[in-house]
Amino acid sequence: MEPKCELGAMTSSHVLGTSSESIIIDRFSDLPDEIAHHILSFHCGILMNLIREGAVSKRCRQLYLSLPSLIIVSGHVSNCTRSRVRLMNYWDRYLFHRGDNKIECFGICWSFDAAVNAEISDEFFRITTWIQNAVRCNVKVLHLEFTQNNLNIVVLPSCIFHCHSLTELYVNLSGGDIQSPSLSFSSNLQHLELKDAMLEDDQFFEWISSSCKCIKELRLENVSGIKDITIESSSLEIFIYLFPFNNYELWDLNISGEKLEEIIILWHFDSNDDSRRGLIPRIRSLNIPAPKLKKITWGGNFLDHQHLGNLMCLEEAKIFLVPDLDDFNNPFEVLCSIRC
Repeated sequence: MEPKCELGAMTSSHVLGTSSESIIIDRFSDLPDEIAHHILSFHCGILMNLIREGAVSKRCRQLYLSLPSLIIVSGHVSNCTRSRVRLMNYWDRYLFHRGDNKIECFGICWSFDAAVNAEISDEFFRITTWIQNAVRCNVKVLHLEFTQNNLNIVVLPSCIFHCHSLTELYVNLSGGDIQSPSLSFSSNLQHLELKDAMLEDDQFFEWISSSCKCIKELRLENVSGIKDITIESSSLEIFIYLFPFNNYELWDLNISGEKLEEIIILWHFDSNDDSRRGLIPRIRSLNIPAPKLKKITWGGNFLDHQHLGNLMCLEEAKIFLVPDLDDFNNPFEVLCSIRC
């Protein structure tokens, strides 16, 4: 009987020894949330990786549902396929289970291809709910980039401009519309960039002047639909306006700011276009009262009137303007308008 007991004891100790040696230490679960979130952020745009990581353990699921940064990308998934519908369903479920966990940074890069209009409208409706979800979760940085191949279905949700937690907003709509927010809603935006968008009216700039008291940088690139840009801001430090193609709509550009330090303007148009169309020539003007301006870069065409005020702090001026062949007074007027 004794040999059997010894054999049993040996076997038991051997098994215990093997079990203790084969225990895998979960170092990831022991990491602070900030570090664990940073590691998971490298997969924030690859949903399947997030789902796999969320299934590893209860701790991983909590982390994956509380990621502070998310990027949703349509990638190379073609339109009107099961894979595309499945991708949207995944994100619907993820955001539903995430609940009200705070979102620091939220990005959507989505491509709409020509297909059945009803299906495209349904896609954009679902994407709008994702944006509303981010706003509800007090998003701070919002990056939206849509490619729609001239479908013109994208209209930016107005709830974005009513989000008090939002400090940075980048929008590329590929020709989509932006509705002017109500002047009664204040904003904490500090950085705003609009690209390839259509504004409904000039009220958008009234909103910036009256409601965006914290804005420091404003960048407008290929933004159309406006005749007059007038901004008066006590916080704006950098203003960038880029329209490298012929812009026949804009007549007046007026930027006033006591903290403005840098201005970049690229404003192209064909001054002879009005006469060719039999229209009354438009008077185009630029007015920049900015006493603390340090850098100015100005390219495009000469204007009918320009006034840059007393630039007592100006350190650098780059001017690349194309005069009309029969007008030699404009260059002298521009130089006189820059008083240092």
